[in-house]
Amino acid sequence: MGGAKAKVLLSYEVRKTIEWLTFNYDKEIGAVGIGKIQEDEDTKEKYFYIQRLLFPKQNVTSSTVKITGPGWMQINDELKKIGEDEYFCFYWHRHPGSAAHSSTDEEDTYGTFMTESAGRPFFVFMQTADKGNGDMDYEMRIDIRRPVRATIENDSVDLYYEESEEEIKRAEDCRKIIDEVVTESSYIPAKTQINVASKQDMKDYFKTQGQPSRNESYVGQTTIERLFNTERNGEYVDNSLFAGVAVDKTEQASFEFKDGGCVIKAGKMFQKVIDEALAEKGLLNKLVRRHTTDAKQNTKTMKVYKIQPAAKSYQAMKDAVAERFLKYHEVLKRVWDKQEQKEEEEDFNVAKAKEYTISENKEKLIEEIIQGLYSHAMVDWSDYTSKKGLTFASVLGFDDQQLIGCIEVDKKFENAKFSGEELIKIVNTLETEMFENDIAKEQEAQGQLEHEFNRGRKNDYIG
Repeated sequence: MGGAKAKVLLSYEVRKTIEWLTFNYDKEIGAVGIGKIQEDEDTKEKYFYIQRLLFPKQNVTSSTVKITGPGWMQINDELKKIGEDEYFCFYWHRHPGSAAHSSTDEEDTYGTFMTESAGRPFFVFMQTADKGNGDMDYEMRIDIRRPVRATIENDSVDLYYEESEEEIKRAEDCRKIIDEVVTESSYIPAKTQINVASKQDMKDYFKTQGQPSRNESYVGQTTIERLFNTERNGEYVDNSLFAGVAVDKTEQASFEFKDGGCVIKAGKMFQKVIDEALAEKGLLNKLVRRHTTDAKQNTKTMKVYKIQPAAKSYQAMKDAVAERFLKYHEVLKRVWDKQEQKEEEEDFNVAKAKEYTISENKEKLIEEIIQGLYSHAMVDWSDYTSKKGLTFASVLGFDDQQLIGCIEVDKKFENAKFSGEELIKIVNTLETEMFENDIAKEQEAQGQLEHEFNRGRKNDYIG
């Protein structure tokens, strides 16, 4: 656990419990935790270890969680059982939509557990959320009161998970298997590469597929294995799933090297690539001794080529076929992107059919509404800022991830424009709820004042 950041290690049971509730429960829920400060045997570095959770009685909604009176009694009972080196030092809760902390977290969470009267030396806070793509979003915060008051924010915290004994043993066994039986090889030369990583239009697509960043290179074997279905050490490759996306029949392509030759199956789009490569001035022409098409296997959408290499040209032919295959998919991806861009523009225009504007941001209304949106939809902020200082976000539905509206805000969050009928309905509902909550708080405060006033009059009368 090297580095300068603070470290938090969750026990296996804590980790699995948090993950299950994050992915399988659709409202907020919270837990407190018992932990201790431990020291790494090798580096002598200290870290926060969270070893078990307690779930107190609580009232929850889709966006709030409140520990009840009986819940606090449960916590107090648990505190009587902990060891001398253990601390009541952890609070986790599930957020819908985003793990980012909200304004209520400051008051109801951080403020509650780290009051002066509590006297706790430190406390670890964690929020998690289901990102909707199988990953768990999380945000950490560590508040320290002794020896000095400090807050360590998420960017300065490294989170680690403890593995179970079964996982550790399985990893050891698998490494032994790899060492004993696997010999890695591939026909793809190191210089054969696909240029998708250098193209701006590939950024968003491959980001979702777990690929390297645009500054990393896609080279040879790694490219083929990541993007396509490969078998027999790369002697057979097809695009039945191109980077995890099913292709249309007209887009299908495969090649197989066997018996000293190559069999290529091509849908209508890849047929044009192969026909051009086999033509008089094509890349494959001088490398091929003979080529035929298999009339028995040909269909309306698929054509089968059988290719025999020229003398001493087998490896060169293999490289050329692989190169054409990869280049074809660069073009295919650009076609997909144009189609996707057109669809997004159409959705965006529909979403902008209606607009709702908030100006002057009284009482920080814009921030509260946008924070509230995370409980109802996915808010995807763009990295782009216009010359006028406007920042933009697309708002997607949780269930179908379809565009329901857009947001434009200026850099000071003083003015905001919400567009899209469905999004505006949510914004109006949130705005109404906020006004109602403000009125309820004012009435509660007024009632408290009247109670204090009447109690004072009663005391005066008794006196």
